[in-house]
Amino acid sequence: MNDHDALLADLAALDPAHAEGPPPPGSPRDRQILETAMTPTDPTARRPRRALALVAGGIAATVLAIGLVLALDSTGDRPDPAAALATAADETARIDSLRVHGTYRDADGTARTLDADVVGRDARLRTGDGGWTIVVGDQVWSAEDPEPVTVPDEERNVAFPDASRAVIRAALRGATVVDLGEERAAGVDAVHYRIELGTPGVDALRELAPNQVAMFELENPDAVRSLDVWVADDLIRRVDLRFGPEAGGTESVSLEYRDLGADLAIRPPS
Repeated sequence: MNDHDALLADLAALDPAHAEGPPPPGSPRDRQILETAMTPTDPTARRPRRALALVAGGIAATVLAIGLVLALDSTGDRPDPAAALATAADETARIDSLRVHGTYRDADGTARTLDADVVGRDARLRTGDGGWTIVVGDQVWSAEDPEPVTVPDEERNVAFPDASRAVIRAALRGATVVDLGEERAAGVDAVHYRIELGTPGVDALRELAPNQVAMFELENPDAVRSLDVWVADDLIRRVDLRFGPEAGGTESVSLEYRDLGADLAIRPPS
């Protein structure tokens, strides 16, 4: 016997079947071997790990989908945007006093500022170029004319909180309101809403009196491109308007509402 034959003999000795020989015909072992050979193979039986992987992948996809839904629902439990703005407009109208800082930008890049202390229909206004105006009752003083001038009721601005309610309520008619999330506005954390004006809203703004829209420079509502409002504690904190070229030069208006309900007094100049 050569080396090759010896190796084969050694390997054969390790095979239990070779050592024992084939089972006798008709024996239990013989029947078991025949049954196993004749039983069809289940194609799914050999892929348990793949099945588990698919289940795990499905669970992961479901969790991811839930996470995406939660991430997209950034509004949380906040009320309907249009309802929130309507409430803020009404609540702001109940405030008797506040301070307003306005920034007006023209299409040529020029910026004008206005600061106003407001108590009812009385106001003390200061412009960035040093001008000032004081309104007490129907008397108006200005830097250009230190002598008081009597102004008819329809020519005096209505109370600023009332004007704000009129503008927001009108703009909400037929509008789409979008909740843009939380931001800082006028020094507080507020919710930013965007009013996408509809035709009914433009028509309603057009019907407002000039003394209701003067500080918003809304004499031409058709020119409004966007109207954004920031609300905190059910009160308006900021209003931004952007205009198209048909506005006649004004590109944007930004009004910040501060010190709502503050103890202010407006007196004639001394």
